Amino acid sequence: MILVPYDFSPKSTLALKQALYIADLSGMPIEIIHITNKAAMLEYPPKWNYKNFDRQYLEGKLRQIVIQMMNKALLRYQLSFSIYITESVLISGSIIKRALSKKAKLIVMGTHGFSGIKEVLMGSNTSSIINQAFLPVLAVPSVWKPRPLKKLIVAVETEKMKTYKKQTEAWASLMKCKVDWVGFYYLPDKQIIQRSQEKHPELKLLQANVVNSLAENLVDYTAKQKEAALMMFVHQRNFFQKIFNASITEKVSGLIRIPLLAIPIKK
Repeated sequence: MILVPYDFSPKSTLALKQALYIADLSGMPIEIIHITNKAAMLEYPPKWNYKNFDRQYLEGKLRQIVIQMMNKALLRYQLSFSIYITESVLISGSIIKRALSKKAKLIVMGTHGFSGIKEVLMGSNTSSIINQAFLPVLAVPSVWKPRPLKKLIVAVETEKMKTYKKQTEAWASLMKCKVDWVGFYYLPDKQIIQRSQEKHPELKLLQANVVNSLAENLVDYTAKQKEAALMMFVHQRNFFQKIFNASITEKVSGLIRIPLLAIPIKK
């Protein structure tokens, strides 16, 4: 199952549209989850005149939106979808709880990138869920135009390729994508580069821009991709690690211009 948090915002609309294409190719059903509270109610269109919690009313609005999106997307199949609505002030916690209870295969969420110091330190709901590393998350940036994906760009250290290869191939098969393995080097050591290419001929080694971080190099490399997602592997991180040492995946999620597929690493 694909779980898609939806709050009627433009970024969640992009995520839902992208999730529909993934479901169409993979055959997975979709559940749209809407978490409402007093703050969320303030964002509803004024014409709704919405004042009190009404699950049936919200479900009707969501169902109408999903059906319209499916019709416009010209999907190959009539997708199976369900809607779940709940009240909570704990957004990311509610999403994870629902995803675990439904044994979701993937969470698809929109992200608007870093927008201030609070965003960098604490993270958005999307980056928070990525860093908790309970389930795979596809983060869809606000500049992305939803479409069927044809390629997974997998950023991984050379020595980790064998470890993650089986998992990568499984995701590529599920999403009907080909795989491009990419790695970056800062020091042009010809012997190391040659050994890496001999051991992993499928790996594309790229010389990094030395003035940029690895995250910035990844973002620059993927910026012009039109039908691809960047796939990265992420370790679970606690509150203090997030504040004092942001992960590469978190940095990429705040800057990326194509979808980011973050896969949790089992300890």
